[in-house]
Order: sequence, then structure tokens, then C-alpha cells
Amino acid sequence: MPGAGDALLFELLHAGWFGVPPVEIARLCVELAGRQYTERKTSLRKLLQEKINMPPLDLFTPALHEGLRKASEMTEQWIHEPDPVAWVAAVENWLLQNPLPPVPLIAEGQRPEIEKPEPGFINPLVKRFTMNVTALNNYLHCPLEFYYRNILRVPSPGSEAAEFGSAVHYALEALFGKMLNSPGTGRQRSFASVETLIADFERYMQLNRNSFTVLQFEKRLAYGQEVLNKYYATYVYSFPTIVSIERMFNIVYNGIPLKGKPDKLEFDGKSVNIVDYKTGNHEKAKARLQPPHEKEPNGGDYWRQAVFYKILVDNYGQKGWKAASVEFDFIEPGADGQYYREKLFITPADVTTVTQQITEAWQQIQNQAFYTGCGKANCQWCGFVKTYGLDKR
Repeated sequence: MPGAGDALLFELLHAGWFGVPPVEIARLCVELAGRQYTERKTSLRKLLQEKINMPPLDLFTPALHEGLRKASEMTEQWIHEPDPVAWVAAVENWLLQNPLPPVPLIAEGQRPEIEKPEPGFINPLVKRFTMNVTALNNYLHCPLEFYYRNILRVPSPGSEAAEFGSAVHYALEALFGKMLNSPGTGRQRSFASVETLIADFERYMQLNRNSFTVLQFEKRLAYGQEVLNKYYATYVYSFPTIVSIERMFNIVYNGIPLKGKPDKLEFDGKSVNIVDYKTGNHEKAKARLQPPHEKEPNGGDYWRQAVFYKILVDNYGQKGWKAASVEFDFIEPGADGQYYREKLFITPADVTTVTQQITEAWQQIQNQAFYTGCGKANCQWCGFVKTYGLDKR
């Protein structure tokens, strides 16, 4: 599917036979991410072709690295080969002519470390960084994960489950948005029909069907129709109408810029219940709802998200709101067919703990302490660095 393989292309560009310095790939990713929400939005593949065909701006602008040119030409040749057998033969023949350089062995548990880009490239990216809860979670998981995902913002592999979750979020946001725009005020407002809810879900799925195989699309479409139908029937008569949806928060907290966008705020005067929709298995999510404990001293990601959202709402000074609770609304039923909501009541001690996590992570990020990985055996980004021989040691 066009534009669906950027994450794979990002990895392929690091293959040793092209000889491309990682910083050259990093520059491409930063430019790609910067175009994401503009009219110039494109894919990594198309950006590469654009760079190849672009005439030099002046004598002082460096030319595109020859390895990037070679990588683009080869992948385009492979993509346009109509015969699968000939395609495999062409790749094998090319690999025989361009053997991979040996990858250095790294001991199990060793924390890989990559080369630092030049300050002129990395300093502006760090300077304009604003902390959100995903970035905080990523840094606590692995500093390398944070570097690639939140500083460079490299293309992420398309996930069937993630795209399905986005479709569900979109449909529910539209449901409450249409309610807020319906005649009347407060509790007099009414919700659109379940058919409208499902139609919005289907619309998102159709627009993003290149994230799915044909079989995945058909399966997820049918499953989403069933799940949303039952969810609507379960809750429509108890849905609150005094709400705010997808409100962006930008605050400065203890001198640190924070941002976030909860799915929904439910109001009782100035008291707020923050709601976040979750797709996926409710049982498996329970561990992520736990505060710090012996096995997970940093606490679960969902718990940290809840505390982070409370910090955002409580410190949104222009409104005087206070977050009384944070509720995770699981859109997929459990194994027993029931729908579940998990409501967390955040304590001052929770806020103190996450404030400390935010502060320490922020200081480390400002010091650019994100070039060394966590060394965990199951870490995707430590594995990436090891696989492509990017460890500088």
C-alpha cells in the first residue's frame, strides 16, 4: 500500500551496505515529521524521491548522500518489479554484490549507545520539546525509544490494533461532538443514533484501510460494528451531556512545559472526571493501572497517564477546575461479554511521585541523556541499534 511501509524503509536505510550515516536519516525523519500536519505531508519514500530530483539550491548546500540515492533507486526498482520470482532473484543478486559488513557482537543486557548528532542539529529539537505523557512513558521505558520516537519522530510501523483503536476514538469523539452541537443546553441535548456512530467508525476505517490487509480490514470492520453497537446500547441512556471533548492543555508546571489532550472531561460544577477510552484486553490492562510497586517501581503506564492528566487539569489556571477522578473506559467487552470502566482517585502522594518522574526525565532530556538504551532483552529500540550495528562501542 502506498505510504504504508515507511517504518520498514526507515530500518532498511540503516542497512550497512548503503553506508548512510544515521544523522542523514535522522534529518529526513525530522523533516518528514515537520510536514505531518501541513499541506506538504508526504511519505518517507516520496520525500527521498523529492530530494533526489531536487536541483542544488546553491554551491554551499550539501548534496544528498549517495547512499540515500542508492537506497531509493534500489527500493524503487524492487517495488516496480511485477514478477515476484524475478523480484526475489534481483534482491538476492544485489545482496551478493553488496554483502553486509559484520555487526559487532553485544553482550546480553549491555546497554547500547549511539553516536551523538552534531549540536546544530539536535539542540533546536530538544529546545522546542514539550513533555506529554507518551514521551514520559517512552523515556522511562528506554531513553533510545524516546530519542527515536519523540525527538526524531521516526515513522512508526502501522499497527492493525492501533488503527482500529483510532477508528473507535474518532467515532466516539464524533458522537459527543454532535451531541454538543444538538439543539438545547445541558441535559436537554440528545445523542445521534447508533447507526450514525457506526457510520463514523466505518468512515475512518475506509479512509485508513491501507493500514490493514484485506482480511484484517473485513474482520476489524465487523468487530467494530458489533462492539460499538453493544457499547452504545449499554451506556447511551447514562451518557453525560455536560462535557468537553479533545481539549488540548498546554501548561507550565514547575518550570516544565507540559501538554496533553484527554478524550473527554465530564463536569459537576468545577469538579472533573477525566475519561480516556481504551481498546484492547481489559484483563491485561490491569497491571498498567497499578501505582509503583516492587516489580514495577515506576508504576504502570495508565496509572501515570491518569496522574499526568490530573496535573494538567488542576493546573489549568484559567478555569479553576479540579480533577476528582480519572476513568478508563474500555470499549471492547471482557471475556464475559461485560463492559468495564476503571476509575482511579489520585492521591497527593501519586502527584508527588509523577512530579518527580517528570522533573527527573525533563532534566535528563535537557542534558541529552538519551543516546544510551535500557539494555532489556525485549526492547525494540535497543534491538534495532544492535541489529544495524549502530552501537558506537
